[in-house]
Amino acid sequence: MAEPTWIERHVPGRHGEVRVREYLPPGEVAGPRLVWVHGGGWAGGDKRDITGDEIQMNQVKDILLEHGYALAPVNYRLVPNGTFPEPMQDIAAAVRYLKKHAGE
Repeated sequence: MAEPTWIERHVPGRHGEVRVREYLPPGEVAGPRLVWVHGGGWAGGDKRDITGDEIQMNQVKDILLEHGYALAPVNYRLVPNGTFPEPMQDIAAAVRYLKKHAGE
């Protein structure tokens, strides 16, 4: 059986590039992607957060991939490096991009 893969995407956003790592199952994707928004209160963390959020994301990722679904954690802009609502706009840009480019 083929192994799952991932793609590092650089999504154009309103305030610059937004990084999204899309985990893909082997074979065809069964349905829509789950966009993962990590914890951190808009001020900390990243898509590979070393807190319990990473453990939860990895458990969800494994289940989704096993059933043919994809997972896309978003590395959104944090408030110390920008202002609110930039993190929300980064997430919205990632969702729009993934929707537009589904199946590529």
